[in-house]
Amino acid sequence: PKPQNPINLKHIKLCHLKIKNGGKNIKLSIFSITGQLVDEFNFEAINGKLEAEINVSQLPAGVYSFRFGNALKNNTYRVVIE
Repeated sequence: PKPQNPINLKHIKLCHLKIKNGGKNIKLSIFSITGQLVDEFNFEAINGKLEAEINVSQLPAGVYSFRFGNALKNNTYRVVIE
């Protein structure tokens, strides 16, 4: 799927996630611009809702794809870290 509008992160060490109606098990996969898997996180939503913080301070500046998904649906966002 084509990523939605880019999200720009400047001087941010944590990325706050808030997902509603996400199902029970949610995976976040972070890919580099070349498609290489950089990191992956698995979460368990409570009553279809998830709030979590991801430490992105270890990622060098660049463009990434953040793919959120469960067994039913995936969404991809282009994220620019400066």
